[in-house]
Amino acid sequence: MVGRNNMGLRPTLILILALGLFITGCLFYFYPNKPSERQIRFIKRIFVGSNDSKEAKTIYSNTDGNHKESDTITSHNSKLVPNVVHQIWLHRKKFDFIHFLCIISVYKNIRPDIIYFHTNMGLNFTGSDGKSKSWFLLARKKIPILVLKEVVAPETVFNISISNPNYRASHQTDVLRFRILLEHGGIYLDSDVFGIRPLDELRGHDYTADRGAPGEDRLSSGVILAKSNSKFLSMIYDSYATYKPDCWACSCCEVPGKLSAMFPHLVNIVDDALIYPKWMDCRKQFYSNYDWRTGNYTIHIWLRMYEDEGNENITPENIHCVDSVLGQILKSIYFEGETPTSCSVAERAKLIPKFVAHQKKFLKSH
Repeated sequence: MVGRNNMGLRPTLILILALGLFITGCLFYFYPNKPSERQIRFIKRIFVGSNDSKEAKTIYSNTDGNHKESDTITSHNSKLVPNVVHQIWLHRKKFDFIHFLCIISVYKNIRPDIIYFHTNMGLNFTGSDGKSKSWFLLARKKIPILVLKEVVAPETVFNISISNPNYRASHQTDVLRFRILLEHGGIYLDSDVFGIRPLDELRGHDYTADRGAPGEDRLSSGVILAKSNSKFLSMIYDSYATYKPDCWACSCCEVPGKLSAMFPHLVNIVDDALIYPKWMDCRKQFYSNYDWRTGNYTIHIWLRMYEDEGNENITPENIHCVDSVLGQILKSIYFEGETPTSCSVAERAKLIPKFVAHQKKFLKSH
């Protein structure tokens, strides 16, 4: 009788063992980087299986003692985040006039101690494609605290290839910004972010970002303030063990948004003060009028979002004719408080034909 029972258990035990081996094999097939035990727990509990916040908090509070809900993250009496700006420039030769105005605004309005310009274009980078003026060299002359730092664009993260050609440069920049902030701390700004005023009052937080869009769970990564070894930032970087090359914003925006809901005590979310208008409303800068000074620390120009709108034709010679919020923003730094000369009818008629055509088309359809 006993022997028969043991015989009946064998197929069950074999099935359980085979299932366990199958699950383990799948885990390491999909995550070939063989992440640490802590990362595996994180992946399995949060991103593969349960989204239960209590479960996630238990995992992090019990692993290495570094992620406890009782931690005091905000201290307004001390500045956790150094007043150091980091910008990243990968694979691109041309540094435009608008990029020049943005970095000048960062220097004059945000007033950092130093600006690190991380690039893989060499320490002799000029920002010119050989056909246009070198706006980057002019920026170096005007900004004594601007320092070039040579970097290598990462080809992998956790042994996962950054392989999608459509997102490669963006994803490489994402990985670099998180690595740099984890090691050094500071203020990360996209190269087309315009500075409005100092960020000092936000530097007493472990990690600060803006929301990606109204009603979305995403956090923007275009402007980030973080202390070195930020607890929230370390969780974001850990999650790259699940990096998906074909998903544009999964790791840099969606994961931080999900984490902010689970660990709200680790992050300071500043709604519409760092990134406004949002990406889906970026054309407001061209076609509407709003108070861009009040409440904003920075403004994302979203240069790549509307390159076909004609903004590449904005030059020192015609910037005084650009009648839009974008024009107001750029002129505020270019003319340094001076009143620009008036724009004649003839000038306006020949100014940025592509831009004017897009403006008419947009206004007609809205």
